[in-house]
Amino acid sequence: MNRFKTGYNTFTIGILLILIMGVLFFYNGIPNILTWDVMGYNSYLPLIFEQHSFDVNLDYFRVINERYDYSSTLYQYVDLPNGNVYIKYTMGWAILYTPFYLIAEVWASWGGYVSDGFSYPYQVMAYLGSFFYFILSIVLLRRVLRLFFNERIGATVLLIIGFGTNYFYMNCGSAGVTHNLVFMLVCFLILRTHSFHENVTVKNAILLGVSIGLIALTRTPSVVLGLFAVFYSYKKFGSSVISKIVFFLRSKTGYVLIAILAVVLTFLPQVIYWKLTSGSFLINSYANNPGEGMDWSTPYMSEVLFSFRNGWLIYSPVMIFAVIGFYYWIKNDRSTGIGALLTFLVFFYVVSCWTTWWYPIPFGHRGMIDCYPILAVSLGYFIKDFGKKWVMALIGLMILLNLFQTYQVRKRIFHASRMTREAYCSVFLQTTPMTAQQKLLLAIDEADLESAAVHLSDDFKLLYTDSLVFDNFVLSQKNPYAPGITLYPGKIKDVQHLLVRSEWSYEGSPRQLEGKIFNEHMKYGDQVYGWRGKQYKDINMIHDSVNKRVIFNYVVPHLRTKRDETYTGLWAQSGDSIVVNRLKVGIYEWNPKK
Repeated sequence: MNRFKTGYNTFTIGILLILIMGVLFFYNGIPNILTWDVMGYNSYLPLIFEQHSFDVNLDYFRVINERYDYSSTLYQYVDLPNGNVYIKYTMGWAILYTPFYLIAEVWASWGGYVSDGFSYPYQVMAYLGSFFYFILSIVLLRRVLRLFFNERIGATVLLIIGFGTNYFYMNCGSAGVTHNLVFMLVCFLILRTHSFHENVTVKNAILLGVSIGLIALTRTPSVVLGLFAVFYSYKKFGSSVISKIVFFLRSKTGYVLIAILAVVLTFLPQVIYWKLTSGSFLINSYANNPGEGMDWSTPYMSEVLFSFRNGWLIYSPVMIFAVIGFYYWIKNDRSTGIGALLTFLVFFYVVSCWTTWWYPIPFGHRGMIDCYPILAVSLGYFIKDFGKKWVMALIGLMILLNLFQTYQVRKRIFHASRMTREAYCSVFLQTTPMTAQQKLLLAIDEADLESAAVHLSDDFKLLYTDSLVFDNFVLSQKNPYAPGITLYPGKIKDVQHLLVRSEWSYEGSPRQLEGKIFNEHMKYGDQVYGWRGKQYKDINMIHDSVNKRVIFNYVVPHLRTKRDETYTGLWAQSGDSIVVNRLKVGIYEWNPKK
């Protein structure tokens, strides 16, 4: 009879979590999630099933975007110099959602909808697919926790992860993102790792390799979580991680090769796609935007952890106990705990090296969700060894805070990527939208800054100035580029979104300014990003016809590194020649009066 008793266990908590999330999933109907990044994830499927080709036809996706208004630009696709185009994202999402896409294909065909991969049936099935994978994630996490703990501890951890972290918001508010899928795949990885170490067989080697390969296909940087399988339970095979690796290479070589082959074969479709579209087997798919990427020497560790701009432990403070829990994990089971800690540290370093570390979706650092199944185990050990009443009461308050702040995010009381300490404290426990005064506490908005800079006020502080005097330089079609000025904003001030204000003095008539492009760009290494160009009549440009000068305000985007430089230039795209005699550039910090 006891086997039918539910009580407080992982099964009942899992069902409760699924039911509550189910209500939130469908409370406002079925929203369209095939927008922005998810539009890119999904693009492989219409290429295969509608276009019957891997070649990206940008006109096809332009029509899709005009029809459904999914994205402001087609940033999801990379246009190569050779004329080829490929999808920016890897195909793991598309592979996992294929069953739901095929159902949508039948529905669209029989229901009279457009079979384009993005119409209503595809929108519905993508959302249902997200809910299916959420359910599967909870089922797999329950199994992971049962490997290490009894029902009560497992249920407690499931409750905390499900309701007390940003995993809750990412499922009810941002369904469809790859982090939710990687969460599920890492649960599968842990289970397959345990099975392989318990019973070294061909089947377990293949499944272990497939789990790592799918993680790489879905979110490539998170493939480092596959190290968990390498570091896990070394005591069973030696006295250290190194001795375990040596043992497998010497005594289980065939199984190691089978696992590696499974990883390679699982990832092979992506390699083939890259070769067919770009000509290279391995590519950096984010290379079309030099302003973001991995910078291994400048990790943003403190920002990822503690920044109010989506810092992980600021918005999911309960995970502090998961980090502390590694101590108790190692204390209870040294060989698995050390392996898990090493895996977490490598993963955290990789996540911290992404230059746009805050991500555009609130709240909390969504990149850390990939590692939550491992952190769930360390949290379990913390509760097991240090689950005092006052600690559990504090965790309960953190869960309530997370649920309330999720409500704030959904009501747009929090900003997606511009929160500051002052703004956070101002709206803490607030149930109404931000006031105009509170919005001044947010991080700088580029549009607001550029507009405000038209007439410099006391809100702007001059940090640095430089000038260049020309000997009546004649700018013309034959001599189209005026000498410019290069500055290093990050070295001048450790603040993002500074203002570069350039003043060009000229001789002649305003008519001669026609076709002249006043421009500014950032440079990372030898790559340009953040280029902007305007003519003298464009919005927020200042033309002083009396003193014959043109003022161009450029808001410096998020600097990839402090070594990045900004260049101020002038380009004669067309029109008559004109004499330029002076360039003055100033860098300003904006600190509006609160």
